[in-house]
Amino acid sequence: MLYLKTHIKSLFKLVFIICAMLILNKITFAQPIEYLIKKILSQDESINSSKILIEKSKSDVSSAWSAYTPKINLTVPLGREVLINNDSANTDLSFYELDAKLTQNIYDFGATSSKINIAKNQLELSKISSDNVKSSKILEALSAYLNYMKSYNVLNFAKESENRIKSVTRLENEKVARGAGLASNVLQSKARLAGARSIRVRFEGDLAISKNRFFNVFREIPTDFTTFKEPSLPINLLPVSEEEAIRIAKNNNIALKLSSLNLKNSQIKIKGTKAKFLPSLKAVAQYKNKRNVAGLDGTEVDHTYKIEMSYPISIGGPFGLFYKENADYKSSMSQYMATKYNHDKLERDLEESIRNSWQTKSIAKQNYEFLENQANISGEFFDLAMKEVKLGNRQLIDILSSETAYINAKSSAANAKNDYQLAVYQLLFAIGVLDENI
Repeated sequence: MLYLKTHIKSLFKLVFIICAMLILNKITFAQPIEYLIKKILSQDESINSSKILIEKSKSDVSSAWSAYTPKINLTVPLGREVLINNDSANTDLSFYELDAKLTQNIYDFGATSSKINIAKNQLELSKISSDNVKSSKILEALSAYLNYMKSYNVLNFAKESENRIKSVTRLENEKVARGAGLASNVLQSKARLAGARSIRVRFEGDLAISKNRFFNVFREIPTDFTTFKEPSLPINLLPVSEEEAIRIAKNNNIALKLSSLNLKNSQIKIKGTKAKFLPSLKAVAQYKNKRNVAGLDGTEVDHTYKIEMSYPISIGGPFGLFYKENADYKSSMSQYMATKYNHDKLERDLEESIRNSWQTKSIAKQNYEFLENQANISGEFFDLAMKEVKLGNRQLIDILSSETAYINAKSSAANAKNDYQLAVYQLLFAIGVLDENI
């Protein structure tokens, strides 16, 4: 009796372990797009690098603000001083000196504020660039995921078609063996079978390429296809019209935002170069404690309080005074004009890109619907032809053409559907609304 109880307990443990392993296996190989995108956002090197650049930009802002804070400079020389004098006694003294100088920037005509504003804009640039990297990775992930699903499905279509043509070829061979078939039908079916095998091999290559891309993006090999789930298209996020898409893109497009900030930085740099033509004012407080310095035995204490104006002026070149300052100002103006032209061109190019993306999406949708309808009709024709073959109203070899048309239509429909899905995501990316919440 005790042996039986022990045996039952061991059996229950074994069943529990097996169930746990099955559940763990399911979790390990489950590959829905939500899980994979979450994994990318936490592990991708470029995304993590962009986050670090944000922290760097924050530190740069703090560093720029430090120009407004007071600064203290401590100097403590010490040693032995030997003076040989002509008209007085020589001295040989150990000395030290404490020099503490406190400075506070009062006014510099916008030079410091320009540096701070540039640092703030750079922080904003880093944040927008990080969003851009994230959106690009999401689009890349969706593309790799959908392309793999498409390649897998198309290969299955090709395999099914090849198996059906094999069946026709086998039946034609049997008919010829019984003396009821035609040798030409056998040759024709074998030719179609060779073509089907060629298509299957080509699609196997496409799947291998899609698998390599999948691994490069997600860092794992796709395994059980039953765990894949086609993501729902966020049609509700699409603008209602082409003009609405352009309006949203001008407000949200990441590339345009980056260009706008670069243009703003160029304007701020002009202000900074203008400030170089003017002096800067500082408040200075200085304390000195000198012991046995300059051959004087004893201690000397000095206190100094002053307002100090600094006015560096470069001389030379074709401009005479302010040679470097003029060159810097002209350089900043040229940089601003170049950035302005590039920004205007980018805005025009963006409008064209949105219009093209809108048309691509619309055409891809219509193409998918037509090809899907064609595939359904071809499938119905194939089923009807098979019924006619069974009734003796059509030769078996006649369905090879319908089989080829059917598999071509199914493959074209799958490609068109994939193009439509990617066109939707590409449009959302272009108008700047593609993020992890999609």
